[in-house]
Amino acid sequence: MKEKAEARKKLLEDIVPKAPHRLRNEPEITKLRAELRPLQKMEDDTKGRLLSVKETATLARKDEILEEIEALEGASRGWFEDDEAFAVRLEASRATARAKDKQKATKKPAGASGSSRPKPATTWVTPGSKKPAWNQKKAAKKKPVGGGGVFAAMMALDSDSD
Repeated sequence: MKEKAEARKKLLEDIVPKAPHRLRNEPEITKLRAELRPLQKMEDDTKGRLLSVKETATLARKDEILEEIEALEGASRGWFEDDEAFAVRLEASRATARAKDKQKATKKPAGASGSSRPKPATTWVTPGSKKPAWNQKKAAKKKPVGGGGVFAAMMALDSDSD
């Protein structure tokens, strides 16, 4: 009997619970968190210095975003969902957001160049050498200019001058 109870205990301990359901407004919350990341970075980079008017207006948007996120999280709560179950779902949502933030933060320093485009190869041009043909621009065809300027051109197009 004791072995049976221990086997059942081991079986129950090996069960992995399912992840909680996502929040109803998770896509909107994710978009707002993505919009919040650069604002948070800007705020962290200021380090106590005075901000310009533009920076202050931009950082004011941060408070609005945080309020929107809080409202969407509250709206994602189910009707008959108790506080504990909702807190678990909310913490799971926030944990995935933190994991994405950390993943993006570790990805950035690897490509420190700032842009994802490769830099063009540098070509050296010496005084006696010709430029490569692929780098030259095609010469524009020149239109024959009939003297007289704008007034003469206007009179040439005028049909009443016959």
